[in-house]
Amino acid sequence: FTKSPCTWYFNNKNLEQTVALQIISPMDGEATLVSALGDQDGFRYTGNLDAAPADKHKPPRWTTLSIAYAVKDPMKMVKTINKPPYGCISYDNGITWSDFKKKPENAKAGGGTRSIALTADGRSIVWLPEKAELVYSRDDGATWKKCGGGVPAMRPVADTVHPSKVYVYDSNRGEMWVSDNGGESFSRKEGKFEYVVKWTPDDCMAAAVIGLENHVWVTADTKGLFRTPDGGDTVIKIEGVDEAYRIGFGKAAPGNTYPAVFINGKIGGVYGFYRSDDMGATWARINDDLHQYGWIHCIIGDPRQYGRCYVAPEGRGVIYGDFE
Repeated sequence: FTKSPCTWYFNNKNLEQTVALQIISPMDGEATLVSALGDQDGFRYTGNLDAAPADKHKPPRWTTLSIAYAVKDPMKMVKTINKPPYGCISYDNGITWSDFKKKPENAKAGGGTRSIALTADGRSIVWLPEKAELVYSRDDGATWKKCGGGVPAMRPVADTVHPSKVYVYDSNRGEMWVSDNGGESFSRKEGKFEYVVKWTPDDCMAAAVIGLENHVWVTADTKGLFRTPDGGDTVIKIEGVDEAYRIGFGKAAPGNTYPAVFINGKIGGVYGFYRSDDMGATWARINDDLHQYGWIHCIIGDPRQYGRCYVAPEGRGVIYGDFE
């Protein structure tokens, strides 16, 4: 699509109506992209991105709802599914998967979308099963305990540097909760984000910055985009961003140290996909009005290749773009 500043490619040519509910691009390891797909389970990409690999996750589990990996141990991954025990684990970089030995007692409705986190050291899983409490496991899913400290039932996100730090952003109150012990207990931070009162947090999310401890960005729907450099005590609003829905990070531009920031949102009254190489001071639109792709589940960058962006739109599998 040459009209866009980014050339976009479909990589689901041998699939039909697939929904990528979450995608990850590990910082290290053989896999460069792993998808969690509704109805198709998911795929692991190690080379060609222009077509889905011949094999799905092994063994297949039909619908995968979310996926995460341990930054310091990319061989270890976790995902959620729509059948008991609602979650699985991989020890070989996503090639093969085993069901958790036990599901949490309060998990009765499903694994939840974008609902699971794996600490950077891979030792703790923090999980919000659908319509359930926030729980953690330190034995790879054999047993589960409720997270302490009064943390709300919101989606967890693992820090990419600290081995056992996990964040939970409460979009209904505009508050950040942090655990330094792998989810055993959380405490609320002092900073206040602008909140969005909704019955669902689906239009808001938190994402941890690649390679920087305590750096977290938050999308707040029509309230815009925010970041914190200290885990939630200091809140900085990104001026000029009218609306923000999805966010992810990729490799820093040449000569820069801060990762590239990708968002799905609205800037200057124009909805689209945007990239910033300077921590949100300026933005470049990387799509055009003819290539919006409908509802967006995820947008992330490639941590190993500057200029590459992955997008998970509704019903289109995964697309990726390379800047021209």
